[in-house]
This record gives sequence, structure tokens and C-alpha cells, in this order.
Amino acid sequence: MIIHIEFDENFNHRSLDKRRIQVEFDPNDSVENLKTIITLSFVDLDPKSFDLFQNGKKLDINSKLVKGGINLSEPFIAIQVQKTCCTIF
Repeated sequence: MIIHIEFDENFNHRSLDKRRIQVEFDPNDSVENLKTIITLSFVDLDPKSFDLFQNGKKLDINSKLVKGGINLSEPFIAIQVQKTCCTIF
């Protein structure tokens, strides 16, 4: 099945040259594996560097697409995870 992915306008990555991509994906598989498939389209993109959303809801990486109440005809939105820094004393 073809899954549509849109990258948030604030998503920055050196190999991201387009805001929309399509990937072939088994809807019986997990969101976590979908993130891995997405990263294969780019050089050096870590699956942990973004979250997937649909209709404003963050998708649980452990849920299966077909069993998680996810609308497969709607695009998935990739939003970059904000990196945080901590100070160690």
C-alpha cells in the first residue's frame, strides 16, 4: 500500500529536498517500522528524530496502522522532535 508522508514546514534535514513523499508499506506493520521505511528515503535521517502525526494526534510507535484507528487515505505528518539539552553537575 502507498502511504503519503508530509514533512512539517519547520522540519530541517540536509537531505530533505521535498516536503511530500510516498512510501510502499504494509498496513499490518507498526508505526515504528513505517518510520524506519521513511528514513531509507534520506541520507542519515534517524527514526528517533521525528514523530508521526495524523489529524493532530501523535501516533504510538507500537501500534499497527490497520488496528490503531488510523485513516490510511489521510497523509501522515512528520514533525521533528525538539532536541533538549541538560546540564550535568
